[in-house]
Amino acid sequence: MRKYIISISCILTLLNSCNSSNCLKQGSNVGNDMLLTMDHQRYYMNQHKGQVSVLIFWATWCTVCKKEMIAFESYKSGLNNEKLNIVAVCINPDEIDKVKNIVTQLDIHYPILLDEEAKMYERLQTGVVPITLIVDAKGQIDETVEGFNEQILRKMTSRIDLLLENHE
Repeated sequence: MRKYIISISCILTLLNSCNSSNCLKQGSNVGNDMLLTMDHQRYYMNQHKGQVSVLIFWATWCTVCKKEMIAFESYKSGLNNEKLNIVAVCINPDEIDKVKNIVTQLDIHYPILLDEEAKMYERLQTGVVPITLIVDAKGQIDETVEGFNEQILRKMTSRIDLLLENHE
């Protein structure tokens, strides 16, 4: 009986948190959260409304995250499309020097945002990194993708290409 009550309690907590308007999930609006860039500039999530956006949530210890960041740097440089916005959101920015070194080593040129205390990441309600949001030009989350490999990259870039075509 005790296991049953605990299970029901956990399920209800999870359902309530996912019903929250604050939850970042497919179909919801990305919102107007403000994060800081590495050089302490304010960056609002909705400032690129009208563009297709890719938000890569990553951690400094995550090797797969770094591969995804490199892949999207390559993808963006091959596009020449000003309607695409890519940012990477570091969920553990407490060691800013380490973040800066990684970005320099990977030769990343898109904005790197710092999610202090991982507040935005927590709204995704996952324990996975990397996790990537593909956001349409209206600011709606079109797709949420967990993990990264070549097959996932092809799927994401196909979806992004389609959103860009439909936006033109």
